[in-house]
Amino acid sequence: MYSDIDIKRGTTPTLPITILMPFENIKHIDFIFKKEISDKFPELLTLSFDFPDDEALIVKEEGSFIVNAKFDEEDTRKLTKGVVYMDTRIVLTNNEIPKTEIVKIDIGETLFGEVYNE
Repeated sequence: MYSDIDIKRGTTPTLPITILMPFENIKHIDFIFKKEISDKFPELLTLSFDFPDDEALIVKEEGSFIVNAKFDEEDTRKLTKGVVYMDTRIVLTNNEIPKTEIVKIDIGETLFGEVYNE
């Protein structure tokens, strides 16, 4: 796990996520965000992408690509201040699901919570 990623609540960031496998083999990707690393802990947010229809990618080089996961303001407000964890579920065109790593993300607070009744 690494912690080079940070997101501020109440913003609309795009998180570039590198997938180290050929784009041609990908059917679907889910990114789930939780406060704890546990199946039993409730999800904060899930982002899903269907390929090749989804335009949220840039092919980086042969054998890998980048998914540009776009967050709207409501998405980032679902993420709680502090550390959250992102797990990735990739479904390949042959319906296999490869192993992925859980990533730690730092979530920054906003002073506008009161304005939006948080």
